[in-house]
Amino acid sequence: MPTHVVSGSGSALSLRVGGDGVVLGHQQSAPLSVRLFRSAHTRALFVGSPACAQLIAYRALATGAHVIVNTARPRVWAPIAAHGALIQPFDAHPETADGLPVPPFDTHSETADGLPVPPTHNGEPDLTNQDTRNKPTPEAAHRTQPLLYINDAPTPPDLPTTPWTTVLTIREALTPRETTLIDHADLLLLQPLTPQETALIPQKISPHQPPTTLTIVDRHRVRSGHLHITPVENHYFGPALRGR
Repeated sequence: MPTHVVSGSGSALSLRVGGDGVVLGHQQSAPLSVRLFRSAHTRALFVGSPACAQLIAYRALATGAHVIVNTARPRVWAPIAAHGALIQPFDAHPETADGLPVPPFDTHSETADGLPVPPTHNGEPDLTNQDTRNKPTPEAAHRTQPLLYINDAPTPPDLPTTPWTTVLTIREALTPRETTLIDHADLLLLQPLTPQETALIPQKISPHQPPTTLTIVDRHRVRSGHLHITPVENHYFGPALRGR
């Protein structure tokens, strides 16, 4: 960065603040950031691929946040578990409201780098080697160490509502059943949607977007940019595109 030498006491200097948040990509020549954590409890909805959801969690971990994942498919979340996220397995055989089993995000038993996930006796990945000491709890969230609670379950448990806590609900696709989630969300993170899914969003969003597009919707505006994935992140999570 360029430097400037200022003579005198510096009392004439002004400080510009703003633009804070977790950087998820870029829009034109500026970063695409989102204010993921706030002093009040935040409800967010993500629609897209599990790899992109883990990329968001990875970026949140990089800011110093705690990440807890409540999921019925811990195998899918094994890559982010290796980076410090706490995985809380849900029901191994979840059902939707109509009694049908919830399909996994994918049926592969490999991590993003192609290595097999070691199974346990019941076929799920062995996450028992995680050090549970000093692991985050919803009550531990505060300004310098917020909590990202990822809800990847069809019937969630009691979700945390503490300050500096963001509950990010994951959906692979949008259906009319998610209307309530959309209406109550403070924040929407959307990979490219189909025309049918776009019709469910109250805000105006283009149904024809490049595959790298990430749209951020809050109560004030709609912003779109492109995911920028580093080589290290691509190694762990792949290109993180929807429909991968």
